[in-house]
Amino acid sequence: IMANDMGGSVANTQVADATHAQIDTVTLTGTRGTAYIVDSGGINAEVVFTTSLAETTLNFKTANLAAYAAQSIDITNSGTDIVFTAQAVNTPFASPRFLVGDAQGSHTKIVFMTPIKLGTTYGTTYSGETIQSFGEAIKEVCDYYSIPVLDMESLSGINPHIGLTLQGWQDGYTALYNPLIPDGTHPSQEGHEIMARVLSGFIKQLT
Repeated sequence: IMANDMGGSVANTQVADATHAQIDTVTLTGTRGTAYIVDSGGINAEVVFTTSLAETTLNFKTANLAAYAAQSIDITNSGTDIVFTAQAVNTPFASPRFLVGDAQGSHTKIVFMTPIKLGTTYGTTYSGETIQSFGEAIKEVCDYYSIPVLDMESLSGINPHIGLTLQGWQDGYTALYNPLIPDGTHPSQEGHEIMARVLSGFIKQLT
């Protein structure tokens, strides 16, 4: 079974201003599989590799021309590029985003995991956000795109706040710690093995 290798990059090639229309370009790579171009104009459109990238971009334009035109965006194709152009100057639109999809005919799966619990005080912020809020954001976005999420914070069983039987030995780490996460942040070898088993079981239930 050949895995999906569809890839893509997005570049804003012209910023919208009083004399210019916004232009964004998606450049495709790869030789098989599917992907998605999302958000631009509020449209989520599938990209399916055919016989070549040039034919793939042409097919995408043909299939989606009317939908984007209804959102005042013109799409054209050139070789491996799909070009999105606003129909009027100074009318910015949400730039497209490229998401890799499942390979046609394969069992490739994309899954996300939330962070595990940390030994810091519950509610401690990092750049203004808590570890818990990062996990909730992952679940919210993945739910929107129907991507499976493993809630590792709740299901891994690794909790730095209980099972404190290991005496810390490094400077600043002299208290008792859970041997599965001995510094309160990084899992031990055993901790990683537990996470691997939980992840393996999660993936198997998706097949």
